[in-house]
Amino acid sequence: MPPPEALAREDAVLALVSRALSNADRNVTIEGRPDRLPPRQRPFDVDALLLVRNGDSDRAWAADVCVIPLPQDMPGAVASFEEQVVPELAKLAEQAGRALTVSCHPRLFAPDSTRNGRKRQTAADIAAIRQAADQALAAGQDHLPAPDDELRLQIFVHDYPKHADGSTVEFMPFVGGTDPDIAAQVRRDLAPHVREKLNKQLRAPRQAGYPTALVLDQKGHGGMAVPTNFLASQATIRGVVEECLADFPGVLDACVLVTPEDQVIELIGSVGVPCHDPVS
Repeated sequence: MPPPEALAREDAVLALVSRALSNADRNVTIEGRPDRLPPRQRPFDVDALLLVRNGDSDRAWAADVCVIPLPQDMPGAVASFEEQVVPELAKLAEQAGRALTVSCHPRLFAPDSTRNGRKRQTAADIAAIRQAADQALAAGQDHLPAPDDELRLQIFVHDYPKHADGSTVEFMPFVGGTDPDIAAQVRRDLAPHVREKLNKQLRAPRQAGYPTALVLDQKGHGGMAVPTNFLASQATIRGVVEECLADFPGVLDACVLVTPEDQVIELIGSVGVPCHDPVS
């Protein structure tokens, strides 16, 4: 069962979509929540059945929600930094009587990297961060990242000994993928989830005659270990989804995006206009 924050965000996303897509010509309401039923009572394994009324006709659409994620190893990278680096910086800050705010991009390793290579790189990163903090505290000046700094390390030195929460170091990680190309990030991190939704959640209702909609959430909820990929453009997301659709023709009728600002945009197709009904 997803955590309460995830369930609440899913509810909010479906409510946003229903309101935003309703107008004088089309009314969208939530008719059912199959995934909230006991497994044996679910007609389909989707997040919602949306009732779409167009004029005098109405039809239920099967809809599933998918967050646009960042790499799955990002939470581990953030946790590792906090465990290995923050205590070291806290000692330095306490000795200097100055609080620090530290921002950086926790390093993500390529899948083919070796264990020894990771250990050497991590040790080098920790040493470089400690040295930068030492120099910043000694000079009483902030440390800003060099152009070639892969960690994008920033250290801000404050003129007070502790933050409001009593800590000496506030860690604010930058999050993103290992690839500077946003399209490559989205293709790597989102595409597998889209393909799974098409193959598992949405294929069965489409075969049963229900039009289908995939709702992509680019905002997420506050309880997520790391944020969503909020930098990806609509065009980039649409392109990646279309690549996935090529592998599952006839499954998806519409794709809707909920942006980081909670704006609702129909990326592909239009909810209420099925495009994969069999020709009679």
